[in-house]
Amino acid sequence: MNDSTRQQWLRLALAATGLSVLGSAYLRVLYTAVDIDGDPQLFFVLVAGAVITGVIAGRFVPLSGAIVGGAIITALGSLLYVSTIPPEYSLTLTISGLWGDTTALLTGMSILRIINAGMWAVAVAPIPTFLLAYFATRRQFGYSTLIGCGTVAFVILTGDISGTDALIGVLGGVFTLGIEGLERRKARLMQTDRVLVVLTLVLVVTASISIVPGGSAPLGAGGSTGPGETVEASLTRSDDELSVGGSIKLSPTVRFTVESDRQSYWRIGAYDRYTGDGWVRTADTHDPDDELTGPKSGGSTFTQTISPRDTLSVMPAAWRPTSVTGALADATSFGGLRPEGRLQPGDNYTVESVAPRYSPRELQNASGSYPNDLQDRYTQLPDSTPDDVSRYTEQLTANAETPYDSARVISSHLKKNWNYSLSVREPEGQVASTFLFDRDAGYCTHFATTMVTMLRSQGIPARLAVGYAPGQRVGQNKWVVRGLDAHAWVEVYFQGVGWVRFDPTPSEPRQQAEQSAIDAAREDDAANVDVSGSAPNETDTPTPTPTSEPTASTATTEPDQSTATPSSGTTPDTGSSPAYRPEAFANASADVSGGDGESSIELPTASTIVFGITIAGGLLAVLRRWGVFRGLRRLIWLWSLSRSDPATDVEAVYDRLEYLLTREHRPRDPGETRREYVRDVGTREDRRLVAIYEQVIYAGDRSESLVSEAIELFKRRRRALVGGNSFRYS
Repeated sequence: MNDSTRQQWLRLALAATGLSVLGSAYLRVLYTAVDIDGDPQLFFVLVAGAVITGVIAGRFVPLSGAIVGGAIITALGSLLYVSTIPPEYSLTLTISGLWGDTTALLTGMSILRIINAGMWAVAVAPIPTFLLAYFATRRQFGYSTLIGCGTVAFVILTGDISGTDALIGVLGGVFTLGIEGLERRKARLMQTDRVLVVLTLVLVVTASISIVPGGSAPLGAGGSTGPGETVEASLTRSDDELSVGGSIKLSPTVRFTVESDRQSYWRIGAYDRYTGDGWVRTADTHDPDDELTGPKSGGSTFTQTISPRDTLSVMPAAWRPTSVTGALADATSFGGLRPEGRLQPGDNYTVESVAPRYSPRELQNASGSYPNDLQDRYTQLPDSTPDDVSRYTEQLTANAETPYDSARVISSHLKKNWNYSLSVREPEGQVASTFLFDRDAGYCTHFATTMVTMLRSQGIPARLAVGYAPGQRVGQNKWVVRGLDAHAWVEVYFQGVGWVRFDPTPSEPRQQAEQSAIDAAREDDAANVDVSGSAPNETDTPTPTPTSEPTASTATTEPDQSTATPSSGTTPDTGSSPAYRPEAFANASADVSGGDGESSIELPTASTIVFGITIAGGLLAVLRRWGVFRGLRRLIWLWSLSRSDPATDVEAVYDRLEYLLTREHRPRDPGETRREYVRDVGTREDRRLVAIYEQVIYAGDRSESLVSEAIELFKRRRRALVGGNSFRYS
């Protein structure tokens, strides 16, 4: 293989590398959707098939055939996606939903909000991959880059790709285009430093610019909470995504008051899709929970009047709301309410709710068989969820005979064996597995997420609900709700009954932490901490119960508050059996404010590594273009004089002298002898060094004294020339 052919193959390999980086940017996003809600094995098979088909077609099929092939792949993907739509949807709704999903994605909706997001990603991934491989095989890298960058732009619009990943993908495309330019000009590979310089400039200019539209966080990441964020801010946004982060703080500010003849949790909404590090509320316009209807089991009607004391963009209400008066509101997914505009202090609205009616016996006797679409939706877990979670839960609930038993055992187990703390690190990896096996403390979002994950691992439908705990009771029928009352809990589905609330977060330490925040705010005379009747000296009602859980007075309340016992033969977990608890947590501290263990060294992410490599490569290319490396090599060569034999040593000394004279004056002419050149531009010492050179080389005088003298003469000359400010090594 000659040099030209070798250079050509190297250019092709580099172009393929750039396209691989570009393709992996969007494939990583689609794979994340498949991992969370789909079949990863099918995804890999179809993507690999698209690459192979694209390569073969690129060798043997003209462009018209490739267009037909792309259309066929698109049609097959659409059919594959449509076939997974639940059968209760008509063909009209299915087609409408397909176009509606695509339009919504282009306007900023996350891929994960699609009901069957995994199958959508499986259906879509082969299309750009086939075309990218086809044009790459035909060495039409411009078209390949256009297709890849277009797909990356699409996932940028959905908000499902991080800025760093998108930038790295685009840089892969820029690199490929640079290599294509070299291919056209048949330039040598060493000229790729120009491409690297351009890449670095693009990276430096755009590194501080967010290229992801607002409103959505990276897929599967959902952003992260920071130490300055409150529990309320992390839970009660009107977003359709919820992140589970690390340390958090409490806000004692009063948000609203409630007048009601019944205490309740003031629910805002729920999330159904677990991403591993957060939650997503899917956009299913056909969900029956979107209707303001009562629970399946019937119940007792009661009203509550909510009066905002601060601006609210959400509309808390007791489960399950059936009507709203006093404010315009829309029903949201999973039985929530959303105001049309913001609610201001002085506004108020009244919600009529129906409290579900059920008894512990009814929950105990509820069937463990569920409708297929409900079970698929509410038992979803990412494919990457560690098997240890399922095995741990299966062992924990080994004696539970019904879903109700399992739910009570899991809730009790989490309450008794994990501490409540707001000072915890952000989970590393998946929230539930990290909380179960690597942490001994957390707050409500960690407890609720873990319980939902454990239930789903056993095929029991569950979801995460958010809103506010009851708050501080300041009268017979009045409650004050503060920002620190923001809370997350679990809703478990029971056949024939509906959704039932479980709260696995330890209540007493949570209330203690919240009361401490209120007391501190009062001591600091903070604004809007109290309303009439909420300060300790204004009411006889005890204040240290800002978020106390509902007390059961009838059989219509939450099962964890009842005195019902599991079915005969079951033994609810007490948290004392080592078979139920890893040894690492057997002696966990009961300190309410406990931390999360020793800190560990965090390795950089793959994106950070690629980002750093790109910057380093560009910097090296810039330095090469500036001749820095050539200068360093010359500098090392100029100052390194290793001794060998007299002839070699004198040759080395003269070569360096001539280099110095060339830098100071002019190069030696081709027909000019060494003696003539030095006589014209050199000093008396330079001419003596040339005389020694001739005596050693031509006269054969190999005396050590001559060599040593030549070296000393050169060193003096080097110091004299290099010490000047005008001298540069290049």
